[in-house]
Amino acid sequence: IYDPVANITAAANYAADRYGSMDNVDSAY
Repeated sequence: IYDPVANITAAANYAADRYGSMDNVDSAY
């Protein structure tokens, strides 16, 4: 996937799947 937006979405989905929720990695942003 070379679409930047899709790439970010995929990364966010991966993080959410790996860590359970974005709340757990919120401090990283």
